[in-house]
Amino acid sequence: MARNYEYKEVNLSDLILDDENPRFASSVLVQDSTTKISQDAIISHLLQYADIIKLANRINSVQELHGSELITCYKRYDGYVVLEGNRRTCACKLLLDRMLIPDDYKSNFPFIKDETKENIGKILVIVYPNRESVQAYLSDRHITGVKRWSALEKNNYYMNLFQTYGDVSRVQEFTSDTIGTIKKSIRKYQFFMDVFRVLESRYNNIEIEKIDYLPMVDRFMDILVGNDSDIGLNLHFDEITQRYSCEKNKLKKYNEILMLVGEAFLLRKEKKNCKDSELSKIISTEIYRMVDQKELIIKDERIPGLIDLIKEYKNLVMPSTDNNDQSGAHQSHGSGDDHDDKVDKPNEDNTDDSDDNDDTKNGDGTDSDNNTKDKDESDEEKYMPPAKYKSKQTRKEFLSFTVDEAESFEINGNSDYESKITSLIYDLSNFSVYKHPYSCALLYRTLLEISTRLVYERCASSVGRLYNENDLVGNMKYLNNNFLFISKTGKDIPKLKESIKTYLNSTDIIQILNLYIHYPNPVDEQILLSTWNSMKFYIQACLEKSK
Repeated sequence: MARNYEYKEVNLSDLILDDENPRFASSVLVQDSTTKISQDAIISHLLQYADIIKLANRINSVQELHGSELITCYKRYDGYVVLEGNRRTCACKLLLDRMLIPDDYKSNFPFIKDETKENIGKILVIVYPNRESVQAYLSDRHITGVKRWSALEKNNYYMNLFQTYGDVSRVQEFTSDTIGTIKKSIRKYQFFMDVFRVLESRYNNIEIEKIDYLPMVDRFMDILVGNDSDIGLNLHFDEITQRYSCEKNKLKKYNEILMLVGEAFLLRKEKKNCKDSELSKIISTEIYRMVDQKELIIKDERIPGLIDLIKEYKNLVMPSTDNNDQSGAHQSHGSGDDHDDKVDKPNEDNTDDSDDNDDTKNGDGTDSDNNTKDKDESDEEKYMPPAKYKSKQTRKEFLSFTVDEAESFEINGNSDYESKITSLIYDLSNFSVYKHPYSCALLYRTLLEISTRLVYERCASSVGRLYNENDLVGNMKYLNNNFLFISKTGKDIPKLKESIKTYLNSTDIIQILNLYIHYPNPVDEQILLSTWNSMKFYIQACLEKSK
């Protein structure tokens, strides 16, 4: 099976900073979640929050980008959009073109060395065909992997996917999280956005990166929007949009409530920075239990005036319509977004992450109320075209051989070499690269070396040269070019040899593995998995020749 990406050398000027990256929280949140933002805005954001000057100094010092982690991108009509490596791309762009540096940062930004300019004008990248094809990799890396997004960035990521595909089940294809967890993340994000937009009407330049997002949406949101008789707002919840909303006539009061809540959780100073009479920011330990949350509101000390606003909200009467049918009343989200959705019975919010508790549907996925309504409206049989179905791809996570591949080399463990190789293959087959990335990198590197040594040990006369203790890559290149595949036939052999040669030369897989083992470089699991597809055939050929 052909891999879904390619390695390509591209001009740095052709790389585009990702205008949908969840890390760019401040720049994205002031607009709609999926609205494109300018390259200048991204550069300013990264300079302010991502230590770009420090990174640029480091790149200028070593005069190149390290080969241990390649920039990942996809081809778009206007260039290559960077999905992994925006900080490095930004630093290099500013080094090469000082016109891109905002005036406030120019005096502190390093001037590029000639050697650096020569090495970063063109760089090797991994190119995927589109954004969708790399979403699973980004999810593995930033949600369950070593470079995790913050809670806000993760929820922003899910919200972007939800707005793109309009279906939580499609979002779930790109992550190991359950549908229940994804829905809860989207709910939290949209509630936060309602609060943020209300705050934005009064406060300028809110820095999202300095906000502790979780206490409000993890501990406080549920009781506020729920149906508690004393303090719950009994908000309507739309299962399709995954969003809470209030009746239109209550919107002004609802926004006043969101303003108080947002100020208390997001904008106040920490206690250590407050003066004696100044109210500090509310933190998780104050509202750990539901009883604590309710008590905080009713006591009216930590968020003065909130309980009165809640009572006023609950006492507002929905205006009657001409036909005395309230089902046509408008629903509104916080901050003044009006929507003509009909008012259903308020959702009794259940925030359990379980998939089973999130949907109240018939077995065929439709609402029972809607089924009855449809039958009343028309007796005609509807034409329903088959829904598009995209099977979920199984994520590969082990560096292993197939049974057929293993039969070709038949290791019996009768020597120290074979015992070690057997143990290495066994461990690699059982260790997930996502759960044990450093162990897999070490085992992978060891298996490549011991397999190479075995050939030079057992086939010395046929190989025609001795093993060079100081040049593993040279030893491997020689075997690949002059020995391992000489007697093999088949149309794929030249392509396979070239692929192995590329990984030994351009990608320099041995150097990458050495960096993972000897230095604090984080492991790129995708590099392990992608190179294994070719390098395992190098190992297989070594073991076949050594039988």
